[in-house]
Amino acid sequence: MNTLNKNIKLLGILLGVQAVLAVVMWQTGGRAPGQAYRSLLEMEEAAVTALEITGRPGVDGKPGESVKLVKNGADWVVASAGDYPAKKDKVDDVLKKLVAMKVKSPLATQAANHNALRVGKDTYGKELVVTAGGSTKKLIVGSGSGSSVNLRFDGSDEVYQGRGLSEYQISNTARTYVETGYVKADSDKVAALSVTNARGTLTFRKDGTKWVLEQLPPGAELDEAKVTGFIGSVARLNLDRPLGKEVKPEMGLDGPGAVQVQIEATENDKPVSLAYTIGAQAGTSDNDGYYVKAKDNAFVVVATKWATESARIKAVDDFVKKPEQAENGGAPDGMPPGMPGMPGMPGMPPGFAPPGE
Repeated sequence: MNTLNKNIKLLGILLGVQAVLAVVMWQTGGRAPGQAYRSLLEMEEAAVTALEITGRPGVDGKPGESVKLVKNGADWVVASAGDYPAKKDKVDDVLKKLVAMKVKSPLATQAANHNALRVGKDTYGKELVVTAGGSTKKLIVGSGSGSSVNLRFDGSDEVYQGRGLSEYQISNTARTYVETGYVKADSDKVAALSVTNARGTLTFRKDGTKWVLEQLPPGAELDEAKVTGFIGSVARLNLDRPLGKEVKPEMGLDGPGAVQVQIEATENDKPVSLAYTIGAQAGTSDNDGYYVKAKDNAFVVVATKWATESARIKAVDDFVKKPEQAENGGAPDGMPPGMPGMPGMPGMPPGFAPPGE
């Protein structure tokens, strides 16, 4: 009986030890406790001269979007966008976290585990190339748990986990690293604005606290609210992605169909003049953006379809205040008057067909 009790007690101790080990292994991701961390890249931040980040190709086989950032003296430029100026703090934020990243032993050492950890040939998030002096290191990056990423050096089977940086934060879009405000005029300080598009010319000027539209038809009343909204949408323009300095014929910036915008405003109590041109659509999809070139900026950019829409399509009629509906059952704006309602359908406004017709 004593021997049996001793065996049971020993078995209980062994089970307890196994439970503790299981918890430790779970908390350390399978690594033995006490293992020393080491630098992932083994590079000094100040030594890094280039950073290239490329997204995975789309399902249609189209190459993933890519951004290449290159150090130019103390500053950074987007080399993949004709050396468009980058915001140093944006680049430094990502670079600092990458260089500071430390890892322990690998999560996996077999290629069979790569796709499951999102660092495989078919399933991964980003490709990252870091250059420091004569040393270049390429990493395959995939999302990990929480604020971590799984990483694998190109050509190696070992997969590591890095903390303090998510895959989302390692952005492969140039827009992330640049000043997005391309045209910046304070709409409250605009004194005059002119837009010429395919539908004609609009010339607005401020008369005291009121806006005047030179092309307004006699007897028509200007809709001040629509003018204010229009001025706000045209006076400031954000880029979607920067390009280079070369103006190509296909951009349509010099053609007859280009939209011309001229802004007169004040800045720091001094008069300023801004001008920009909206050219052709930058792609074949209906939702693709449009090429834009500001007069005082050497770089061409692409702005979204929606950001450029007001300047491209608005005409005089859009700013004429519409007469209010007649009180005797007049049809809603845009509906022909006099259309009878449908009997037996309470609440149906006059002129609206019943559902299904």
